[in-house]
Amino acid sequence: MQSFTNWDRQAPGNGIAVAGVLRFPYITPFGYGLLVFRNGLLVAHRLPERRRQPSDMEIAGAPACILNLARLLVRYFSGRPASFDILAIPMDRSGWTPFQRGVAAALAAVPYGETRSYAELAESAGYSRAWRAVGSFMARNPFPVILPCHRIIKSNGGLGRFSAGAGWKKKLLELEGCLRQDRHQAGSRTSSLETNSTNE
Repeated sequence: MQSFTNWDRQAPGNGIAVAGVLRFPYITPFGYGLLVFRNGLLVAHRLPERRRQPSDMEIAGAPACILNLARLLVRYFSGRPASFDILAIPMDRSGWTPFQRGVAAALAAVPYGETRSYAELAESAGYSRAWRAVGSFMARNPFPVILPCHRIIKSNGGLGRFSAGAGWKKKLLELEGCLRQDRHQAGSRTSSLETNSTNE
């Protein structure tokens, strides 16, 4: 995995770096989002907030991968389809177990505008009986949208939990058009999708 510790010598962008941490904001119709990098690796993605004002940001450099990621997020929050290649993004996966890496790979494969159940995702990852552990991993997902855990719902159609809250999960599914559909695709199987935002 490529690490961009020399980001300040790359193409210009908006960001501020302190002690090896780069905070890179981007603006969307929902407010300012934030990408946080440490030693060249993505460690957190904070969903847009209207109260976040990056007025103290300075002109700094950023590598192409950060700029491309920010552009994809702007596209996504503008309501246009966007896909994220997690193998091309320098994400910090240190401490992840083989189980968590498998779940992340299966999660990244769920297409824009579609949903899967927790059980279906567990099966896709090769851990068919570990759907509760799958849910626990996604509840701590530090990269929402980039790793699209909002596309994983309950088998009964309820939205289930989300690391950024049920309100954001419903909003993201509406943005992708999922909640305007009567059914969701899950390989060769489908099930009803309701707009119940109650957490598990």
